[in-house]
Amino acid sequence: MGHLVSIVIPCYNSQEFIAATLDSVLHQTYLNWECILVDDGSSDSTIDTILAYCSRDPRFQLIKSLHRGVSFARNLALTSCKGEFVQLLDSDDLLGKNKIETQVALFELNKDVDIIYSGARYFVSNLKNITFVGRNNLFPTIEITKFDSNVLDVVKLRNPFVTPSPLYRKSVFESVGLYDTNLHYLEDWDFQIRCALQNLKFQYFTFEPEIGPFIRLRNGSLMDDRKQVLRSKIVLYNKYPDLFKDQILDSRKRSIYQKLLYKLGLK
Repeated sequence: MGHLVSIVIPCYNSQEFIAATLDSVLHQTYLNWECILVDDGSSDSTIDTILAYCSRDPRFQLIKSLHRGVSFARNLALTSCKGEFVQLLDSDDLLGKNKIETQVALFELNKDVDIIYSGARYFVSNLKNITFVGRNNLFPTIEITKFDSNVLDVVKLRNPFVTPSPLYRKSVFESVGLYDTNLHYLEDWDFQIRCALQNLKFQYFTFEPEIGPFIRLRNGSLMDDRKQVLRSKIVLYNKYPDLFKDQILDSRKRSIYQKLLYKLGLK
């Protein structure tokens, strides 16, 4: 049957989109997977939809949790994973049908690689159609390969990929640890920084429509909350002062930084 892949999906009030997300899991050409969903204290019908999929296919598993945030929910699922590989997926995004099969095959060819990731596409949808966003439907991607020696310099500038792009070896989480629950935003960027600090091997491969992933843009998504994103960025600066020292070196930047700390209650 091949290697078991654990698909991890945290969910919070996801009733509008979760069925499409789970359908994209069901349509995977790679069959040896488990899908662990953590409901993060939803107040809508998210759980009912998940339970329907669990009844339909025993590869789906539900864990119920109080509302503790995406990092806590993701960690809860990761501690239950049995797979050799881990695919992260947000509850409103989609996987192309060949994504997992393609990445597992690439791991077979790259046994020295820890993280294999693809490009992604962003989309908006309504009841009638899906519209892709970006010039020529493309967004630029940082292309890191296992031969690159300056990965940390690249990763510190920005997160190199979106949450569902990579397939990870499970050993990555055993080595690096889980997600930082002090971060409600940018937790995935923090995780890639820690991977780079441990000199783990990244390998990019190109986007293809049957691989994806596809990231849904919608009002009320996490990245819409600019203040909280800024707060998490400051938390990252504090967490890695040597890494981000260039961001606050001169007096003007340092003054702005201190004001932000005070304003956000971090100083």
